[in-house]
Amino acid sequence: FCWPTDCVLNQHSEFVGYLMPKAQGKTMFAAMFVKPVLLKTFPSWGRIDLLNVCLAFLEHIRFLHKLNILVGDINAQN
Repeated sequence: FCWPTDCVLNQHSEFVGYLMPKAQGKTMFAAMFVKPVLLKTFPSWGRIDLLNVCLAFLEHIRFLHKLNILVGDINAQN
């Protein structure tokens, strides 16, 4: 897990984000969007499993948006 280590404030001392250590492991792009790697990483997965990952991700984004938390830089390379 990667937990925030510090808060980032702007010049007016307003909260703008967190500092976090770099996560270990593979990016979504490396693990899921390159078919040979997907087959090696998740050999039993099919299209339904990939769809379930997408839906779960979107549910988490919707939950955060309902709390007025903006999620930026959504990118499979991160």
